[in-house]
Amino acid sequence: MDNELTLSGVFEVGQTITAVAGNGFVPVSYEWEVDGDIVLGEVSSTFIPVATDAGRKIQAYGYDAFGNKERTKRRNIAGTNNDRVSGTAAIAMAVTEMTFTSDISDLNDDDVIDVATITYRWFADGVELVGETGVTMSGNFASGVHVQYRVDYTDGVGNAERVLSNDFQVS
Repeated sequence: MDNELTLSGVFEVGQTITAVAGNGFVPVSYEWEVDGDIVLGEVSSTFIPVATDAGRKIQAYGYDAFGNKERTKRRNIAGTNNDRVSGTAAIAMAVTEMTFTSDISDLNDDDVIDVATITYRWFADGVELVGETGVTMSGNFASGVHVQYRVDYTDGVGNAERVLSNDFQVS
């Protein structure tokens, strides 16, 4: 059915947006996209856009207990004119120990990265690895598993920022 999942809230950076179910649809999990890119780690019915989301389109997906999927219409996110983040968040790996190390040395924000606010979240095949919040992460992963991390920080003018690393496939 149409409109079984809609978005409500204030569509601006820093404001809570909620995916609201209707017409008997009861989601048990969610997924959020910004400009068609899945935002890893955002799996609840609410989402708070960060500065780098300004001027982009947001969409939510809900999944019920029977595997049915519904999506919202895309909505624009308003926000302040934030300097874009450039560079990459990369993964370096010591193959013998299966230790993954974050590398944000190429990451640049014209508003300056406040290093005291940097946090990490690690993922394997898109699923968050609970408790893995450090600069490095160790694990025993099968060949073919995709590993990524998300770095969140506040820039020098107070904007919340979010950057996803490259996708590293274990071989």
